[in-house]
Amino acid sequence: MCGIFVVSSRKELTEEEINEFKKASQLLSHRGPDADGFYISPNKKVFMAHKRLSIIDLSDKSNQPMKRNNLVIVFNGEIYNFKEIREILEKKGYQFATNSDTEVILSAYQEFGIDCLSLLKGMFAFCIYDEKENILFSARDRVGEKPIVYYKDERYIILSSEIKPIVEMSFFKKSINKESLFLYFLGNYRHIPEPFCIWHGVRKLKPASFIIIKDGDILKEDFYYQPKINYEIKNYPKEQIKKIVKEKVIEAIELTSVSDVPISILLSGGVDSSIIAYVLKTILKKDVVAFTYGASPDDEEVKRAKYVAERLKIPHKIFYFDHIDVEKRMKNIIKIYAEPLSLLQFAYSDVLYEAIKREGFKVVITGNGSDELFYGYISHPKTLLFSYMFKILDNLKIIDNIKLKILKYWLTSKKNRNLFDLSITLSLFKEYEKFIKPLVGSYLIDFSNFWALISENAHSITLVGDVAGMKNSVEVRNPFLNHELIELAFSLNPRLKIKNLFDKRGEYTKWILKEIFRGSPIEEVFYLPKMGFGFNIPLDYRFKNLNEFRKWSLRVFSKEFGVEVNMFSSV
Repeated sequence: MCGIFVVSSRKELTEEEINEFKKASQLLSHRGPDADGFYISPNKKVFMAHKRLSIIDLSDKSNQPMKRNNLVIVFNGEIYNFKEIREILEKKGYQFATNSDTEVILSAYQEFGIDCLSLLKGMFAFCIYDEKENILFSARDRVGEKPIVYYKDERYIILSSEIKPIVEMSFFKKSINKESLFLYFLGNYRHIPEPFCIWHGVRKLKPASFIIIKDGDILKEDFYYQPKINYEIKNYPKEQIKKIVKEKVIEAIELTSVSDVPISILLSGGVDSSIIAYVLKTILKKDVVAFTYGASPDDEEVKRAKYVAERLKIPHKIFYFDHIDVEKRMKNIIKIYAEPLSLLQFAYSDVLYEAIKREGFKVVITGNGSDELFYGYISHPKTLLFSYMFKILDNLKIIDNIKLKILKYWLTSKKNRNLFDLSITLSLFKEYEKFIKPLVGSYLIDFSNFWALISENAHSITLVGDVAGMKNSVEVRNPFLNHELIELAFSLNPRLKIKNLFDKRGEYTKWILKEIFRGSPIEEVFYLPKMGFGFNIPLDYRFKNLNEFRKWSLRVFSKEFGVEVNMFSSV
């Protein structure tokens, strides 16, 4: 995991400009404290900077920017199947000077061009510059675990792992994007969704997207991937489906355990983290250490985690956060992220990753995303009932297109209450129309959960791991965000995930996950009432009420960055 900062200029860069870009890139040092490097193209129109957190091939030979022939790369993330891709390339005559996944990406791009993206399994954001063609190619992973933001004006295009280095440039004009501000107050959003940004002139590259740049101009930006939904799997025998799902879950967990440094896991005692712990320790025979946090020794989440760790004989460290300064932590997170955020998980995770770093770990594996894939929220049985109602309308030949699907989703959301919200929702969905199209014919619960996975719940699925993890130089990995597992999960009949449509405690959700690991020594925790991350930590009113939290966050943002944010009456 690392930080990248890249500039494409219409004109040759001056020494003064290069020095300012080097200084800006230092704002990413927390993402990669192990090494840094710079590159300036022969035509002096491209600048690349990299901050490295060493996880795979710890040698200096794998430092970046890395150059092979006419190609130069800066890369943030991990390619879990890089050894498999390397074997393919070696058969084609490629030779490698390192054991890194970075060099594999570079060679794969040289061989396959943009099609190399279809080979990659992992989380990634990278930029490759072709000196011969004078083209800059950048891409982001399918779910958006690793970020890329970009800024464009009449002189430069700047790409960065974070917004703040761009905002701190001397030529950047601080101006608020009102449309993005409205999106921040939409539905359950606790962040400004991609591709929008609170700053005028800045956008976020969408998940599963690439961008091609030349001489400070964008030549193309598009999706390179759509989820492949196999509706035929619904007709398979139940036991065959269970076998396929179990194999894919184990494979996804094994892929995220690839590392040249020790790995750890976040253990809550819930279904997802308990399964990850069980697979790593019992099936894959990996050495791992588990970390848990809670309000006190009496916290039910702590008790469940202790039970799982003891049953699996995993070293277990517990941290109690009963007196953390939530306000101070959130202010620091907003300062780094350079946008408002309104989710306390950022503060809790900041404390936890800080502690994990002190314990000497760089890698931690979490269960993020499982609730969206296997329908683990308490509201999901009710959503499935709505889905059946709407499916009847669809079968009656009611027009089924993306806009109708959005309307159904909007009508079932308590947080959306007016037609303006619907208009904003439609504009956001329009950005993803090509990406989400394969889900349009599915049940409403499938469509809404896929949308939650890539956008609405990104704050707690991908953002929190990158922002809070990288703030503390800790790499957060998420096996349930494996794109093949996602495709499989959304191909399943929803009734394989929710056994009881009237379940109000979360005991009958994620049913197929519980079934495939039935008989394991941790089975007892599968059927306990659901608790969310930080469920038992007390909060004051500002942080309990979402709109109050949003307004507080905006005030903090406004003060930190010296911009006026209009607290419009509709919020």
